[in-house]
Amino acid sequence: MRGLVHFNSKGWTPGSAIFRALGVACPMLVSALVGKPGWGALVGLGALYAGVASFTGIQPVRVRQMLLSSLATAIVTGIGCGLNRGDAIPIVGVTLLAFVFSLVGAIRTSFSIVSIQAVALLIVMTGIPGSAASPLGNAGLVLCGGLFQTALLSLAWPINPYFVERKAMADVFFGLASFVRARSTEGGDIPDSDPFVHAVARLDEAQRYVKKPEHVRMQRSLEVAETVRAALVGYARAYSALEVDGCCPDWLAQVNETLATALEVSAKRITDGDYGSAALETPDLDREVEHTVGDVRHWLKLIDDQLAHLNDMEPDPPLEPGDSHWLPRWESVTGIFDSRNLRGLAASHAFRYAVSVGGASAMARVAHVSHSYWFPLTVALTLRSDYSSTLTRGLGRAAGTIFGVGAAWIVYAALRPSTGSLIVLVAVSAWFAYAVYRASYTLYALAITMYVVFSVSAAGVPQHEVGEIRTMATVLGVIFVVAVSLAWPLWRSPDVSGVMRDAFRAQAEYGRLVENQLAGKPANRTQSVRRRARSLRIDAQNLARAAQDEPLWARKGHLDEVARDMDALAAGAADMLYVHAEAIGNSSKAEMSESDLDQTLRKAIENAESRAR
Repeated sequence: MRGLVHFNSKGWTPGSAIFRALGVACPMLVSALVGKPGWGALVGLGALYAGVASFTGIQPVRVRQMLLSSLATAIVTGIGCGLNRGDAIPIVGVTLLAFVFSLVGAIRTSFSIVSIQAVALLIVMTGIPGSAASPLGNAGLVLCGGLFQTALLSLAWPINPYFVERKAMADVFFGLASFVRARSTEGGDIPDSDPFVHAVARLDEAQRYVKKPEHVRMQRSLEVAETVRAALVGYARAYSALEVDGCCPDWLAQVNETLATALEVSAKRITDGDYGSAALETPDLDREVEHTVGDVRHWLKLIDDQLAHLNDMEPDPPLEPGDSHWLPRWESVTGIFDSRNLRGLAASHAFRYAVSVGGASAMARVAHVSHSYWFPLTVALTLRSDYSSTLTRGLGRAAGTIFGVGAAWIVYAALRPSTGSLIVLVAVSAWFAYAVYRASYTLYALAITMYVVFSVSAAGVPQHEVGEIRTMATVLGVIFVVAVSLAWPLWRSPDVSGVMRDAFRAQAEYGRLVENQLAGKPANRTQSVRRRARSLRIDAQNLARAAQDEPLWARKGHLDEVARDMDALAAGAADMLYVHAEAIGNSSKAEMSESDLDQTLRKAIENAESRAR
């Protein structure tokens, strides 16, 4: 329920939304000028979907995703129009393809967006009367809209081809700086991992598709940032210990500011393509108290040594061997999830999703109401694998639809817009939808509702008819989805313990590699295993968070240990990062001896292994 009224200000993108909105409105305007307003709805639909597909990835990958989205929506349009014969064929076709698309969407986030769009479009095309008369023509119109949007955004994006990757890398160092500044407030024990996950995803895309020398520098900078993140765990512990003792508050404040500033300078330089770092010069301290701040100085030296690597990097390093290709790698398909529990959940959800969407399609056709596809469309867009997201999206879509229809009716009644004015209103609605797409689902549903009302009205369908039917179908669809979630539940709480075990197992593997590295043995897989352990820890956190929103009777007894498990996961990660930073640093040890480090690491590994059983 938290997401229903939540507004993520970082997701508010009014500037980039302008070009996406123009990509939707321009083809519709051309269609109206040639006297084919009905074409405009299909062309605008293709452009709308292509614009949604453009939100994630580095620039070449965004173009690829938009092209794939345009092609997929065109194919689905043709299939949907071809299946629109009678009642049985559309129902069976929608059910089978909903199952397939749900499984495909589980592979990665970008696939999920396209898959949901494909199911929604399939439902619409199988529900529009007369669409079977021209499946190829309708598919061509949708494809034209998608290609126009792709071409427009490709020209509108920043000329700098590394803009997205640089921003992701800069966010990593800004995140580390925020962690340092939080020392004087209520900062956590480990820097936020989200910027690292995002940066890894962007650099993985570069590795596969457009690897350049600068991407090698980014990868090495990310490795530096990973080590700094580990060292900051030790720094935070040493800082907190001094803070508790009340030692050197002014000096600590200056140290914190110096370290945060150095990290922010690194972030700003990366944004400009300069991977250098500011010198980390700590303020002087009276000799008589130097021994009391030995640990803080130790971690600062380790961090300074790592940041110095940014300055030592080759300006144009040679490309390392890569595996660049444009097709998804096989392991990305076979390894949908690292956890068997999550794989099983994906398959179970795909089956429930297909049956629910197919059942809703059958019910809508039996009712024989105009625009009957709104009902199964609501089911397809709101039903999710977890109860919390389903309820939040359902209520958000219902609220957004009701207020969107009301707002559209007020605008329509006040302006009595002509066809040209309706296209302007379509552009404004599309702009708002794109601007809030990553900020608020409820506002996005409101904007999309207004877009649908105005675009269909521009094609000649009465505004009041669209609004009334969409509102009624949306409310009924939300009720249907909630009923399905309760009658055919896929509660996540029983799976939490299994995913926790997977996370502890990966953490123990990472700890054993750190142990080897501390002993001077080669550990080439440490970075990749650490990222896998971090990914599973994030999965466990997200799963536990979703499970806590389930009804009491569903999670009773399943979440008794989850709080302790999450604390143990975080503590184990902090201890292992702490020791790993020492193993990488090879500098003079802090007050902890090597035997103390070994003991800390061994305890963390044993705890992870015991909880993984």
